Amino acid sequence: MVDCLDSIRARADDPQTRTDRVAPRESRTFTPASPEQIAATEASLDFSLPPFLVRVYTQIGNGGFGPGRGLIGVPGGATDEHGNSILDLYDSYAASNPDDDRWHWPERLVPICHWGESVYSCVDCSVAEATIIVLDLTDYAPGRDLKELMVPLDVSIESWLRAWARGADLWREMYPLELE
Repeated sequence: MVDCLDSIRARADDPQTRTDRVAPRESRTFTPASPEQIAATEASLDFSLPPFLVRVYTQIGNGGFGPGRGLIGVPGGATDEHGNSILDLYDSYAASNPDDDRWHWPERLVPICHWGESVYSCVDCSVAEATIIVLDLTDYAPGRDLKELMVPLDVSIESWLRAWARGADLWREMYPLELE
């Protein structure tokens, strides 16, 4: 049986399958993150990243491949189109919003994948299973409860990336009626 990391690596290494929503010539897998980069990120976050995600970052690459536009890396790796690492995004979302007193970012919820528009997949680092939660800010307005814009997928980061490596259409799984 092929190891999950080997399956992810095989898809990440092929420019035609590296991401779901970026043209092959515009995508690239970043070099693996060093243990020091991971340690610095975790120290800044003040909590640990899921062990499987750390293995992906240190053994395959520091983002640039995966679902949507690809995984966003720790500082020094892949970023979203605004130049944000997972640490930048977490710090930005975790900050209070002076224009919205209902903005309360869940502790240990880290955006790791940008799909475009205002949709991110996040990993919940507060639970051992490290489950994926979809954040869709498309309908965000000040005063709206963020929890209304989050959909837990009830799948671990490992299962989620394993499904991607097998070729699952994770966008369709998140939004099954949109493409009908």
